[in-house]
Amino acid sequence: MLVPAPYRAQGDPCGAGNCFAAATAGALADGALPEEAVQRRVAEAAAFVAAGGAGAGDLWEASPTPPTEARRSVDAFELAASVRAAGGTVVATGGCFDLLHAGHVGLLESARRIGDCLIVCVNSDEYIARLKGPGRPLTPVADRVRVLSGLGSVDAVAVFGETTPEPLLRELRPDLWVKGGDYSVDALPEAAALREWGGQALVLPYFDGHSTLARRPHGPLGGPRSRRGAAPVTGRPRAGATAGRPVAGPGPDTGGRATAGPGAGTGHVLVLRALGLGDRLIALPALRAVRRGLPGRRLVLAAPGRAVPRRLDWSGPPPEVAIDLHGNGPPSHLLLDRLRPGRLWAYAHPDTPHLPGPVWRADEHERDRWCRLMSWYGLPADPADLRLPAPPGPTPAAGAVVLHPGADAAARRWPPERFAAVTAALRARGHRLVITAGAGEGPLAAEVAERAGLPPQAVFGGTADVPFDRLAALAAGARAVVVGDTGLAHLATALGTPSVVLFGPVSPGLWGSPRTARHRVLWHPPPAGGPDGAAADPHRPSDAHGARPDERLLRITPDEVLGAVRALLDTGARGPLVAEPAVS
Repeated sequence: MLVPAPYRAQGDPCGAGNCFAAATAGALADGALPEEAVQRRVAEAAAFVAAGGAGAGDLWEASPTPPTEARRSVDAFELAASVRAAGGTVVATGGCFDLLHAGHVGLLESARRIGDCLIVCVNSDEYIARLKGPGRPLTPVADRVRVLSGLGSVDAVAVFGETTPEPLLRELRPDLWVKGGDYSVDALPEAAALREWGGQALVLPYFDGHSTLARRPHGPLGGPRSRRGAAPVTGRPRAGATAGRPVAGPGPDTGGRATAGPGAGTGHVLVLRALGLGDRLIALPALRAVRRGLPGRRLVLAAPGRAVPRRLDWSGPPPEVAIDLHGNGPPSHLLLDRLRPGRLWAYAHPDTPHLPGPVWRADEHERDRWCRLMSWYGLPADPADLRLPAPPGPTPAAGAVVLHPGADAAARRWPPERFAAVTAALRARGHRLVITAGAGEGPLAAEVAERAGLPPQAVFGGTADVPFDRLAALAAGARAVVVGDTGLAHLATALGTPSVVLFGPVSPGLWGSPRTARHRVLWHPPPAGGPDGAAADPHRPSDAHGARPDERLLRITPDEVLGAVRALLDTGARGPLVAEPAVS
């Protein structure tokens, strides 16, 4: 029989063997079973060493309390306060736990994985008797507390006698309140109380008496509790984190926080960003946070196009972590969920309640949105971390002004005759000019070139997209970029090229370049309270995929664009990139 010490005691071991032998013999003489006698006396011997061994002056006056016993009686309120003070996530759950079964154990394990401590709120004997009638509970509260405290997933237990746990929760103030799948979030009366301090209620589903998430956890990683023995996913502990307890960055919407264990791993991290070029570039700071925070993993970017596909061609073992950088809806959540990743990181959505995460903000800049998601899961991200190195190859048109008249939708397409007027005026001033076009935009680019008096060779692309390496070299070597579509605009931002960007249906507060001297953003929303803006969303006043140019885009004149380009060229605008202020 092997009985390990409950902890490694530091101290003088002299006399520990005698302490163990004498205490074990006494326990056997009192009728204890051998296993029981040995286990308890190993703990006593460890406590003997921790207290100073034979040289401890007060050892003979009172028997030391084994630290394992003290750990079993952790005060729930003190624990919640200490974890919160260290920046961690306090998770709580509750119930009778009169007949503890595998579903309970799975639920508790899943709940513990999504935070830094788990406090179980247990109904008193009197309440259970009132609720379930004579003969209940079958197990008195002292025994229920002892059983729950013995589970590795439970850090503390608190007993309450009220009809609901609300009074107890108001004292504990947990970040997350977890219940099993026989509830719904809307039906939980304590959900409203949680919102008072920024807490959040979650429902983890049961299937056949077992917690689904106990087999397939999706929440933020909880150190050594990672699935299948994989190395725990890394986050960078913030200042003030408890030693040995990695703590993630704050969850500013819910008050919740996510944990991530230290150390590098060897698994795969799958990131879904099923959108266009600009969307991928604007997510660059978040992707860099993943690379820094999850060292040793192979980072795979799934970028199948603008639409979320029905399936991903993923082979081999499930990814260690899957990250949804596409949106906050079930299509992208469930696409990744079907791959059975060890963890799935995403924004919270009511239709996927088993996935905890921060709350989605519709009025948030896209750069800040994904950086906030990564920070919530413990990977600090800087929205200003946007720069890309210039491509190694030569530029095909050094010093040119690059104009891009195309866009995916007509709502974001400035009229070609206006682009031609700007192009012709710049040509008259002696500038070298290039017009770029995406796949299918050849006729539009050719029209602009012809109206401005440029030769066909001035058009790059059109039948197909300009290859990225050539487009990047072109943007890197340009004097300035004039664009109505944000893909090329974000490439200019990443390469440090001055740009003039025309905005229409969507505010630059959501998609714009950083506000620096090198980037000029043109945006003309209606006056507050105007006939077309009185009740509209100020950041998305009309359909970004509409069939006709947006009226805000049409308010931009060729003279205004020319003035912005001249201002950039005359000042030679350069300087460090800075993040755009948050949208108010």
